[in-house]
Order: sequence, then structure tokens, then C-alpha cells
Amino acid sequence: MNLHDFKKIGIIGFAREGKSLLRFLEKIDFKGEVFVMDTDISIDYPDTLLNVSMLLGKTYLDSICDLDLVFKSSGVPSNLPKILDAKKNGVKFSNQINLFFSLNKKPVIAVSGTKGKSSTVTFIDNVLKIADIKSQLIGNIGNPAIDYLYDDIDYYVFEISSYMLEDFEGEIDYGIFTSFFPDHMDVHGSYENYKNAKFRFFDVCKKLVINDQNQDLKNHLIENDISYTPFDSCKVKFSNNTLHYLGASYSYQNNLGLEIQSNFKGAIEFLLDTGISLNYILKGIETFKKLPFRQEIYKAKKGVIFVNDSASITPESTIAAINNFKDNLNVLILGGQDRGYDYSMLNKLITDLQIPNVFVLPDLDSVGFSFDYKVCPNLEFLTDCLRDLNLESGVVLFSPGGPSYNFYKNFHDRGDCFFKEISKRFPL
Repeated sequence: MNLHDFKKIGIIGFAREGKSLLRFLEKIDFKGEVFVMDTDISIDYPDTLLNVSMLLGKTYLDSICDLDLVFKSSGVPSNLPKILDAKKNGVKFSNQINLFFSLNKKPVIAVSGTKGKSSTVTFIDNVLKIADIKSQLIGNIGNPAIDYLYDDIDYYVFEISSYMLEDFEGEIDYGIFTSFFPDHMDVHGSYENYKNAKFRFFDVCKKLVINDQNQDLKNHLIENDISYTPFDSCKVKFSNNTLHYLGASYSYQNNLGLEIQSNFKGAIEFLLDTGISLNYILKGIETFKKLPFRQEIYKAKKGVIFVNDSASITPESTIAAINNFKDNLNVLILGGQDRGYDYSMLNKLITDLQIPNVFVLPDLDSVGFSFDYKVCPNLEFLTDCLRDLNLESGVVLFSPGGPSYNFYKNFHDRGDCFFKEISKRFPL
């Protein structure tokens, strides 16, 4: 894509992605007009020599049909009426990821899936760096891809979301798909739309390693004759804290958990195919640190282990966390926005395991679980209940199983609030 072919370029959304695009236009010395469009009227005029107009507030899209090319940030819905009208009127739309792929010449390893993307790309990036290979995280994690387009890079490691896949234009050298189950229906509109967006990943990757346990996913792969390596056929296997490869076993000291071990099989398959030494991979496993609020462990004085899994926003992710800690699980804490997910499998697992203490925060107290539980209106009330249990051992698992937006800005905010409440009542 040659941006100099366009006279009027719009940027919808002037946060991280939008500012990155403006910097890129400066870098290439764009001579046309640039229109920054955002609902936030408090945005300052950028410090730039480019010919920039600021279109802010409720009328920010009113002039969109006058533009030649518009870059839309990934968080901006594609179905806004004025955006749809502009498309009908011949306005070309793109985004910084598609711009990056139209210009990039370096190999890209991408990770998609409902859960497990961030941990997997972080692990791959760490191992490449340990092996003295120049790599850069892009996509959902790290800074916008276009910032690194002309850097001295050997591999880009790309976390790609369903939002990016909806209108993705590019080709990916190697793709890892970690998991699939219903999510983001509020954005995509339906399960079918979400599924179609996610499954575009298989059309844009040259080589694929896929966790194909979901039946809808497996049916799609078979019906479309997609060539891939299943996770179960990967060269490495895990058991407890041991990696098995080519008849040999290698122990390591890091409690990854079952879900991360599964995803790392796909990551290691790529790393081995790239020629990375197993020694570097083992070092990457040993030094891997779980990302914040993803089964993050906090140990209190009496030996009670608190697990902060605020990133769990679906019943499936809570099931994975329960299975990781079920042998010593004393308390489970659920809660979050009720988006109408199917909680039947989670309900059955909790019932079968007979977890001694289950607490439910709003709004999942309306789901109608069949097991015994105590409703807690907020985290402060919850931690008072935990203190009354007088726990001396075992695991307290905070794995909500629902989005955080009913009370918090995001799962990071929710996880931080949980950690603060626990720290006050159960200090190290």
C-alpha cells in the first residue's frame, strides 16, 4: 500500500494505534491532509508538521465520506452507520495491522485462539531472545506493529484477536491456535460471527499447529480440508514438571499449569521447526513468568495459597483453572458480567468435585447454579467471609468466569482490587 497515492487520510481513534499511524505518516513525509477523528473532545492537537485537522466529539464522523482512505483502530466497531455509508461511497478502509503486512518482508509467527494467546507469544518471544534471535512482540500485546516496521528484526511474534481477523489482509508464515469456545458475542453479535472471525486465521497462515479439541473447530478443519498439526501430535509432551522429547525426559522447576503446558506444545513445535535448540526452550520454560492475573499465586502467612485468575472471563477458562488446582482447592470465587454463557459444564465440574466453599459475586449469582454457594455483594464482604473460614492451608481460587465490566474497567482493574483486599486481610 502506497500511502502517497492518497490525498486525504483519516484516523479513527486517537489512542495508541492512532498515534502510531500519525508517527508513521510523519516518518514517510506524507504530503496530503490527515484527519484525526475521535469522540474524546479533550484530545490535544498533536505536535506535528503534518497537515492535520481534528474532528472530535459527537460529529467526529460527519466528514468521513470526503476522505480517500481511513484507518480504523481495532476497538472501533465496523458496523457504525456512517462507516457503512462511507464504504458504500467508495472510501477505502484499512488499519495499522494491514498496513504493516502490506509493507513487511520479515517472517511472522502468529498466535490466535480464545484464551492463552498472550502467555504463548510471550514464551515464544522469550525463547527467541534467549537464542539470540531478534524478535518483537506485536498485535494485542506490545506496541503497534507499524512502530517496528523498519527495525532490525528476525521474527515478529504476533498476537492476533478476532477483531483483527475480521478484516485482516495479509499472509502469516506460521500460526498457532490455542483454544476455541464462545466469547465476545457482545462485539461480534453472535456465536456464528465470532466463529467466522476466528476461523479466518486458518485461511491466512501458511503453516498451522492447532488445538483441535473443540468439535465445531474440528468440523471446520475437516470440511475445508485444512492442513495442520494437532497439538496432540506435537513432538513434545508434558507430564507434571517434565518435558518429554524424542524418548528423553527433562524436568524443570516451574508450575506452568495444564492449560499453559498445552499451549506451549504448539509454541515448541514452531521453535523446534525453526531450529531452536532444546536447551534454549528448556531455559525459556524455567524462566517463564505467568502474566498478571492469569493464575497468579499469592501465599499468605498460614500457608494458604491465593490464586488471582481475574483474566478468566469465560466458564471455560475457569474450568481450566479449577483443573489445575483441584487437588488442593478449598475455596472457589466466581463472579462477573452475565453475558448468557453456557455454565452447565462448569456447574457439573464444581458439583462433581464437591469444592468445600464456593462464593459468587454479582452478576453470576443469577445464573442458577445447582451447587451450594454464598452470594457476596462485593470484594470487601467476600474477604470478610474468607477470614471467617479461618483457613490454614489449601488453595483459594479467584477465577470469576465472567467479564469484569459490570463493576470494573477491565480484568486488570478487577484483579488489582482483589489483590489489594486479600493483602489487607491476609498479609504475607
